[in-house]
Amino acid sequence: MFGPVLLKAWPSLMHYLLANGLKAQDAEDVLSEAAMRFLNVSHHRQLENPRAYLWKVVHHALIDHYRAVSRRREVLDDVDLEPLLGTERSAEEVVAGNSVDNELLLMVRSLSPKQQEVITLMYLQGLSAKETARLMGTTAATVRTQRRLAIKRLQGMYDRSTAANETAGTSRPVPSAGS
Repeated sequence: MFGPVLLKAWPSLMHYLLANGLKAQDAEDVLSEAAMRFLNVSHHRQLENPRAYLWKVVHHALIDHYRAVSRRREVLDDVDLEPLLGTERSAEEVVAGNSVDNELLLMVRSLSPKQQEVITLMYLQGLSAKETARLMGTTAATVRTQRRLAIKRLQGMYDRSTAANETAGTSRPVPSAGS
């Protein structure tokens, strides 16, 4: 029933998103997200003016996109990239860095699937607890609890591997995949 409204408005909505500074791929992503929201709501309740509601949903999806981009930028602003960009690294340093990345990946993979999803969405995608909850189909309180438990578990794994490495005389933490 509301599919034709969506199809008819699609070119105008795409133009609106592009005019607001989005690249074509980002505009398509935002419009797809908005379409899903619109169709989900339109199936559950009667809309007095579906076209106006669709435009409002797209506008809010655009705002959500810019918030997520802003959060990702804030995370990157806190990282000092100068040491990484200013010096060349030897092959040994590159391998050691990859090893640490792999160790962290093993630690994250040892978390429960829900905790992995929370860590990925919040720390890699830069989403808030509320946004993460919406995507996971749960509450923000549950997301915050899962995040706290995941961080606590990761910290425990890191502490154990650091202690084991100090005992063994190595300088890098080596996570145990079964922790």
